[in-house]
Amino acid sequence: MADEWRRVVATLADPVRLRVYASVVLGHADGRPGDDASMLPSKMREKAVAALLAAGLIARTSDAVDGVGAGESGPGREFVANEDAFAKLLAAAPAVTREGLDRFIRDGRIEQYPARPADRREVLVWARDRVITVDEVLSESEITERLASIAPDAVILRRYLVEARLVARDAEGRHYSSTTPG
Repeated sequence: MADEWRRVVATLADPVRLRVYASVVLGHADGRPGDDASMLPSKMREKAVAALLAAGLIARTSDAVDGVGAGESGPGREFVANEDAFAKLLAAAPAVTREGLDRFIRDGRIEQYPARPADRREVLVWARDRVITVDEVLSESEITERLASIAPDAVILRRYLVEARLVARDAEGRHYSSTTPG
């Protein structure tokens, strides 16, 4: 069941189910006084419990007394969190393998700089092409502002671009321009 995670996420996306799940995870029996879920109407609580059971997030304890859940743990506790639920979902999902630039860039921002020179140059070319066009001249503050949109440290990225000769800096260090593509 490759889409089982959707059922779990959909179940926990409901605020009532999430409250009941939190109550079980914290070791409260369903509806225990002082428990956040105990303030819910019983029908609402029952529906939430049914959804959590169906999603495999909680399980009935073998020592449960029908309809009664008392105590932090042990006898009388009706539900327990299924501690393996998330591990099973992760084990069933294929590992995401990022390739090419995606290894270093996430959501349009540089996540890390590669150690391998060819990979580093590829990331720097990507960055340069995002912030400055050929024949465009930018002030130091303009290029820094643009670089900040794609990197956690715009000043370091600006230095890397200049050192790699992908961006040229004028003699006064006030203006920056793109060098030839590549």
